[in-house]
Amino acid sequence: AEVVLAQGQYSEAIEDLKPLIKLHTQCADVYDLLARAYTGLNQKDDAQQAHNRASFCGRRKENTKTR
Repeated sequence: AEVVLAQGQYSEAIEDLKPLIKLHTQCADVYDLLARAYTGLNQKDDAQQAHNRASFCGRRKENTKTR
């Protein structure tokens, strides 16, 4: 998905990322890539939702490390 995203093929990147989200629901990196793809398509609301999810997952990961 990263390569496709770097090539500017945002719709294809989203399709590649959707199955990953189902497998890795708490992976901030996947949501970050998804946010970038939606941004590339100028889908601001979807991009913001993905960014928020990436931030949430990142905070959960940080909290887990400090326990």
